[in-house]
Amino acid sequence: FFLGGEPLLRWSVLKASILHGRKSSPSLQYQVYTNGLGLTPSRLRFLSEHRVDVILSQDGEKGTNDRNRVLHGQAGSTFDRVMKKTNRLPKDRLGVNLVFTAATVDKLISNIDFFQRQGFRRISFTPAFNESWSGPRLKILGRVMVEFVRYYDELFRAEGQAFEILNLYALLRQAQQEPSHYWWRQCQNLVLGGDGHFYSCDKALSFAFDKTKRNEIGSLEIGVDWEKRDAFFQEAQGFIAGNATDPNSYTACPMGIFLTQKMLGVDPAPALANFEAISRAYGRPLLELARDLWEHPYFRQLHHITESLSVPLDRQPEKVSLP
Repeated sequence: FFLGGEPLLRWSVLKASILHGRKSSPSLQYQVYTNGLGLTPSRLRFLSEHRVDVILSQDGEKGTNDRNRVLHGQAGSTFDRVMKKTNRLPKDRLGVNLVFTAATVDKLISNIDFFQRQGFRRISFTPAFNESWSGPRLKILGRVMVEFVRYYDELFRAEGQAFEILNLYALLRQAQQEPSHYWWRQCQNLVLGGDGHFYSCDKALSFAFDKTKRNEIGSLEIGVDWEKRDAFFQEAQGFIAGNATDPNSYTACPMGIFLTQKMLGVDPAPALANFEAISRAYGRPLLELARDLWEHPYFRQLHHITESLSVPLDRQPEKVSLP
């Protein structure tokens, strides 16, 4: 993954990294997450030719997106600028990722539908997990996700209209695990920051580099301190497993939440409880959708599901009452 900051600000470095990676490991999968402001036809063509998936970070239509994504020091709308660029670009390797908050969850389906109508066939949508969601907002999230299942089912029945749900893969990994085997323990992350240092988790780079020093696990000059990396994961996994109600319910890796709270100097337990509640309201309807459509050839084609990947259809998700 190449992600924020903004990878396209250093196009020559990004291009050289991809060329080096393709030469040394031709089968590696690459994704670039970008705000889209630096995307051009020639850059997208290069990325497509080298099998790099490009994911636009756009949270929805103009009112939703520009609420949190602003042009610093400039007038105008990020939404207007990015959509003007993407309207002229092919979308076969172009996806979009929406981050929704407790304040914008009500508009989630209309925002997803906007991008679907624009021709995007690879869409992900994730809650703002670091935000504290109240009980009423969690109930709304649960209702919206049930409505999304109905919406997607209608698209699916209309031939050629459904899109690949990019955020479904963590759910599929979760569904394959036995209750005592937590999928998020298998983190393979090794993150190289723009400062030339390595980190165990990309969430460390949510902070300025001068705040991340104690989370460094090496550098380009000296290599990786694997023992320090393992120590972080052991600490995070032990705390999470000891504080979670259902450690296998997470729809995204909880170790990033743990790290963020530790860097802020606060107890991670309340944030992890909030994360678990969001995961349940958000993830259970998506998992049920996957179970309902699992055997359909078109669904399997959209989500690159092979015969070796199985979901235990007879093991239904635990019924949880939303707060």
